[in-house]
Amino acid sequence: MKTNEIDTLIQTTEVMCLSIIFSTDPVNRKKNSETLKKSIQKAKALLKNKSADSSIKKTITNRLTTIITQIPENHAPGLGIFISPAQSTVVTFPFKVKSTIAIGSTFEHRDLLYLKQYTTPYWILNLTKKGVHVYKAVMNEPEEIKDEHFPIPYEDLYEYEHAAQASGNSSLKGFEKEKNQISELRLQGIFRSAEENLKKYLTHDSRLLLAGTQRMISLFSNSTALDNYIAGKVTGSYNHTNLNSLSQRAWDVYVQMCKEKLTEQIKNLQERKSSRVAEGLKLAWAAAMEGRGLMLMVEKDLHHRAYRKQEADKLLLQPPRKPYTVIPDAVENLIEVVRAKKGKIVFTENNQLKDFDHLALVLRY
Repeated sequence: MKTNEIDTLIQTTEVMCLSIIFSTDPVNRKKNSETLKKSIQKAKALLKNKSADSSIKKTITNRLTTIITQIPENHAPGLGIFISPAQSTVVTFPFKVKSTIAIGSTFEHRDLLYLKQYTTPYWILNLTKKGVHVYKAVMNEPEEIKDEHFPIPYEDLYEYEHAAQASGNSSLKGFEKEKNQISELRLQGIFRSAEENLKKYLTHDSRLLLAGTQRMISLFSNSTALDNYIAGKVTGSYNHTNLNSLSQRAWDVYVQMCKEKLTEQIKNLQERKSSRVAEGLKLAWAAAMEGRGLMLMVEKDLHHRAYRKQEADKLLLQPPRKPYTVIPDAVENLIEVVRAKKGKIVFTENNQLKDFDHLALVLRY
């Protein structure tokens, strides 16, 4: 899935949008099939009881029936089905999700916003004995670079001399050792060329994954100046016949890298606890309303009902004496306020921010 497709789902506003989101079992396909079947049955029941134009309900019901063919057999940890009169999309999430079946004028977009955090492009450098290939990937969809710089073919032109030229086993072993040394030197030369060519594409914040056998990765790593870019390794032998395997394994490595980066962000936030960080919903709400929110870190499934007295702007988490106004989900409102004021939203897994009362707003001043 491409970033613009995620953006389209997030921004969709129609008369009826159906969202079905649930977690899957990584190995039990039968269980996943049963979960999917039950979710679709619940969605159809919800549609039937929904007050709406019958033609719209019929369109969504038909789309719901046919979309089953788009469900991948190898499920990611989370799965989402998004259907409206104008579109139907299946989304795989590389993280656990909270089961949700909802109908509204927009799609349920918390998990979609969280997924966007994994859509920063990354690079894959595939080192093989037949050549060096480079891919620019977004999520699990790599696209090979094919231009004047890549791919770089590699052909070992060093030929075995005729066995008659070697006298005895010791000479043959020496010959083999010499051949391996020359082959290694040629590989290092190819790798240096690949490194120089790759620099033309990388920016200061680019992330690079090395793919290849342990020997090939080791040869490249021992002499590279790209250490600051290398974010992970995908060990194995990959060629045109198993690129799907490379794609999935590289994506798994990248997802783990993103999760580790998020954990590091939270650790840094804990170390810099100060007046520049508003902890918890009440303090973050007050600061965001003043336009001070630079970055909101919030657990992705956090929701909270809140209240406001008519004569005050202060947010209350418990119902006061009447009269008061109910805010059904103050966390959702807070997210929209920060986004509207050009602040950044960073979602975390549930309970990762428990030390901050489950959300924290980094302040501009």
